Amino acid sequence: MLSLCEKYKIYSFFCRLGDSSCHSFGYADWLDIILMIIGLIAAVANGTGLPLLFIVFGEMTNRFVMIGQRFRMECCCGI
Repeated sequence: MLSLCEKYKIYSFFCRLGDSSCHSFGYADWLDIILMIIGLIAAVANGTGLPLLFIVFGEMTNRFVMIGQRFRMECCCGI
């Protein structure tokens, strides 16, 4: 008799070695799964750092340019 997973072709990411749909994490217990989830969250947080710095420094550069343009107009035009 076919199991439910074999019958409906449902493959689990965490399966046992005896299953026909075995993957790399077949022997992972709950602690391993929690550590992998924490690692995934840490990797996402690490990857968001550089794009956020691009945004912050881009805005800062734009403000410096606007201040410089305003200062040049005040000096030249007497505004």
